[in-house]
Amino acid sequence: MWATGDAPLGFGSVNNHPFGGPWINPDRNITVYFRKEFEITNANLITEATARVMSDGGAIVYLNGVEIARDNMPADPVNFETFASSDSNIREGNIDVFSFLPSAFVDGINVIAIELHNGSSTSSDMGMDLQLDVTALNTLGDAVTINGPTTVRTRSFDGTDWSALNEATFVTALPASAENLVISEIFYHPTGDLEVTEYIELMNIADEAISLADVVFTGGISFNFSNNTILEAGERLLLVADLDGFKASFGDDLPVVGSYTGRLDNGGESLSLDAADGTSISDFRYNDRAPWPLPADGNGYSLTLISPSSNPDLSDAVSWRASANLGGSPGKSDSLSFDGSTAAELFEYSLADPMNGISGSFQNLENNGSLDDYLVVTVAARLAADDAQFVIEFSRDLENWERGTAFYLGSEEHSSGISMRSWRAPEPVSFNQPMKFARLVLTARP
Repeated sequence: MWATGDAPLGFGSVNNHPFGGPWINPDRNITVYFRKEFEITNANLITEATARVMSDGGAIVYLNGVEIARDNMPADPVNFETFASSDSNIREGNIDVFSFLPSAFVDGINVIAIELHNGSSTSSDMGMDLQLDVTALNTLGDAVTINGPTTVRTRSFDGTDWSALNEATFVTALPASAENLVISEIFYHPTGDLEVTEYIELMNIADEAISLADVVFTGGISFNFSNNTILEAGERLLLVADLDGFKASFGDDLPVVGSYTGRLDNGGESLSLDAADGTSISDFRYNDRAPWPLPADGNGYSLTLISPSSNPDLSDAVSWRASANLGGSPGKSDSLSFDGSTAAELFEYSLADPMNGISGSFQNLENNGSLDDYLVVTVAARLAADDAQFVIEFSRDLENWERGTAFYLGSEEHSSGISMRSWRAPEPVSFNQPMKFARLVLTARP
C-alpha cells in the first residue's frame, strides 16, 4: 500500500531546513519510490513540457513508463542498490530543469513515477520535490483571459507554413485622456543648486483605473510611458529629472515611474502631454511671472493645481497656487479638507478672517501702456483651502452684478498659510459708469 503526503518528501533537511512532508524511509533504504496519478484532456495540444526536479541525492522520473528526467544519477541502467552520482551538500536544494517530448502525455489518467536514490548508506538526509510545466495550444473557440497589460504575439498556421509574427498590446484599464488624467503639480525651479530635485506629478481623476500605455510628453520634457503603467482611481505618479537627486531629498518610497529627458524651464514653458491615440491630454504654458504663483519660482515651493479632480483649465493662473510646504507634496495632496455644511463654516474654512477677509481699493494699474485707476479686490484666503471656490462679482449700482469679468492679478503667499489673492474690475474708473462695487461669492466644490 502506498503512503501519501505533501511534497517536498524526505528526511533530514535541505540547506538546514527540514523537509516539509511526511518523514520517509525510516529504515534508511538506498532507494525510495513515489508515484502520482493525474488527469488531463487534449494532450495533443501540448507543445512544450519540462520537469523541474529537486533531488537529494538523485532521481529518475518517468511519465507513463517513459523516462523524462535523470537528475544526479549514472547514465547506466540502475536498480534499487544504485547510489546517486554524488552526495555533496553543494547541490542541496538545486532545482534542475529537464525538457521532454509532449508525446509522453496521454488523454485521461497519467502516472508520474520517481525513484529517489541516496548518495550513500550513511547519508543524514534524503528528499525530493517535482513540478511539471507545460505549454499548450488553446482549443478552437477558447477565450484568452487578460487581467492586465499584455503583449500578445501570434502566428497563423496554414498547412506546413507559418505566417510572419504579429504583435499587439492589450490593456484592460481605461485609456488615459484629457477627461481622466491631469498634471497636478510642477516643481520647476527648486532653490539654489537643487535642480536635480525637479518633478512633475500626474493624477488619475477618474473613478476607475486608467492605462498610460504609450502616453507621451512631447513638449517641454520627453517621456514615454510603458505599456504596463496603470494608475488606480485617485492615485498620483511622479516623473523626476534625476532619480538619485530626487531620492536624496524626498526619500525612496514615493510613486516614481521614471526620469524624463530634459529640464523644466525656470522661466516657464509649454508642456504637452499626448494620449496613445495622439489626442492632447494637456497642452499649456506655466509661467514665473504674476499672476502665476511667485513662490514657485526659485523660492522652494511647487506649482500646485487647485482641486485637480474638477479638471480645471491648466493654462489659467487662477487654477494654480503655491504649495503649502517647501518642496511641495510629491505623490499626495497638501490641501485642507472642508467637512462643514453651513455658509458660516465655509467662510471659516476659506478665509483667514471671516469678518475681514475681503478688502477693496482703487489702484493705479498699467493698461495698454498707460496707467489707469481700477477697483481692486483682495481676499485673504487660506492657502490650501482648495474645496472653496472664490468668485468676485462687480456692480455699478448694487443691483446688477457681473460675474466672470474679474481679471485675476495673482497672489502673495505668507508663511502663515495665508494667500492674498487679488482681482481687478474689467474697466477703469475713467469710464462713464465705472465698476464701483464688488462682492465675494463663496461656494463649496462638489
